[in-house]
Amino acid sequence: MAPLDFRSIDGCFEALAAAIGRDAVLARQLQASRHEFFPGGADPTRARERPGEQALATRRHMEWFLLEKEKPGPQEARIAALIERCARPSGVAAGEVARSLAASHASVFEVTRVERGRGVWLWDLAGLFQCAAVEAQGSLVLAEGDVIAGRVFPMGGSLFHVSRASALWRNPRLLVALRTDLDRARARRPATQKGSLRLRQSEIEAMFHAHSFADGVPGLLDERGVRDAVGEAREMLLAGGVGLPGVDAILARLAVEEPAAGGLLPGADDALREILDSLAFETSLDLEAARRTLLGAWEQLRASQAPPTRARAGSQSLDVAAAVAEFDRKRREGAPLEQVFQDLERDLGLADPAIEPEDEDTPAPDFPGVVAAMIEEFLWDEQRDHGDPTAQRFESLRSLGRFAADIGVFENLSGRELTAYACRWLPESGELADAGAAQDLIAALARFCLWAQENHEVPLLEQFETVLMPLHESLPRLVEANRLCARRPSATGEERFEYSGPGNGRGAALRDSSGELTELAVDHRLTGFLRPGDVLRGRRLPDGSLEVSVCYPPEVRRLQEA
Repeated sequence: MAPLDFRSIDGCFEALAAAIGRDAVLARQLQASRHEFFPGGADPTRARERPGEQALATRRHMEWFLLEKEKPGPQEARIAALIERCARPSGVAAGEVARSLAASHASVFEVTRVERGRGVWLWDLAGLFQCAAVEAQGSLVLAEGDVIAGRVFPMGGSLFHVSRASALWRNPRLLVALRTDLDRARARRPATQKGSLRLRQSEIEAMFHAHSFADGVPGLLDERGVRDAVGEAREMLLAGGVGLPGVDAILARLAVEEPAAGGLLPGADDALREILDSLAFETSLDLEAARRTLLGAWEQLRASQAPPTRARAGSQSLDVAAAVAEFDRKRREGAPLEQVFQDLERDLGLADPAIEPEDEDTPAPDFPGVVAAMIEEFLWDEQRDHGDPTAQRFESLRSLGRFAADIGVFENLSGRELTAYACRWLPESGELADAGAAQDLIAALARFCLWAQENHEVPLLEQFETVLMPLHESLPRLVEANRLCARRPSATGEERFEYSGPGNGRGAALRDSSGELTELAVDHRLTGFLRPGDVLRGRRLPDGSLEVSVCYPPEVRRLQEA
């Protein structure tokens, strides 16, 4: 079976569209639900202009109808069977595709980091969690601070795919307004329901698409609050059905075009004439409006003397129309989408030799901080399934994300890392305030391990269970002991001892790293919490006492045995 990827998701939706068209009942129900989904009764799927936007609106409507709209039980079962059937031709296990669709969610996301040629980090502004999206092409044009409104699909492990029907805005004022509105919505909720919000796709449609057909593409502002003509041109072209590589190519061509006598006008011997000829053939955009928008973008690009993409020397000779026509021909013939994109980049001179094409053997992209993103997803699921009190009780698990910040692939998190976190890092860090906090953390760890195993097939519970069980007793006890330690751990001058019990005199029987049994005086308040097998770390003093800096549970020795 092939691995789950964006082709599987998009291919399934194409098959679903065809299957619904052949099913008179579902086709009728889909048609009747348009007034419920599209705001104000407007139906952009019927508009004559902007055919590219019509297709995206149709896809958003179908996503909502299949994945969110409440339906009677028999109809739910019918749609589930239809999704399973339409997923089979993808070459991926049909159950995987169906699970990805069922676990998808719509929201508003901020792009927080871009890994060029690989993917992007997204912060769910409503759900308050971070996720990594594998978007090799999108990462070439997205920037930090961009807003994406739409649906994301889990792709296994820690990775997501952004629906191609999602909308993109580059507008700092919009981002600030969204944060403010969502914070205000959270503040209005009862105290027991604070935290993450869940947006429905129909709500997102009303928020972002209510006026898109009456008023045109929203005006864009750059970070200085100045009109962003390049951003407006990008939105216009995307809405007109021009793909991202084609948009990049058009803007790159304008960026290097020298002003012609009399300015850039349709019909003149210049780049804009070629671009408008291509748009006239490939889209239904209003050419006069397109000319004005592109002319404004050209003026902004020439003023900055900086192309918006990776255009290099030689871009003046790019034949944009021919490249885009070749791209569409290959798509019509059914060529793989990713290969078609790579060919288009090569034809336009935009391909970066530093970015290797992906194949099926390419390992999952490395996203440092992915464990923290997975913990946010876990807490979100806990809040949705068990309520805010449970999610708040488990919030201390976020410290695992800080501990594992360098792990870039969720599958690389194993029982050994969890042992190091719970048995060594937590006692040393002082993260846990008391025994109650330790008990909540252990409960969260157990639930998280089970969640990872059931939802992402990462066998954390079976790897960590033998350590986790005794920690229920040892970690809360030793958190209280560590509150009594006189000093924090030091990298030098300290030894480790295994506590064996009370000594023959007034001290404690301790076994040093060589295995030799010795007796040292230990603060009597500590010994009340200690049990044989606990590990102490501290400095041996001349008076025959041990100044303890940290107490570890016995399970910390697993790290030395492994």
